[in-house]
Amino acid sequence: MTELLKIEWLKVKAYRTFWLLSGLFLIIVPLILWTWELILKNNSQIAAFLGTFSFLKPGKPPPGSAA
Repeated sequence: MTELLKIEWLKVKAYRTFWLLSGLFLIIVPLILWTWELILKNNSQIAAFLGTFSFLKPGKPPPGSAA
């Protein structure tokens, strides 16, 4: 399996598009995560809205249940 990956790497490393898309990915993903964090920290309304969709923790009854 590693030999096949090495062969594929030899094929793809020469493509300019591969490097361009890889670079864009490495720049855009951290920017998206950083902006998401800023939005959640600075806007309490959005944070409260998104907090309503949190999942239950195992072993805890749902709110409002007769447990």
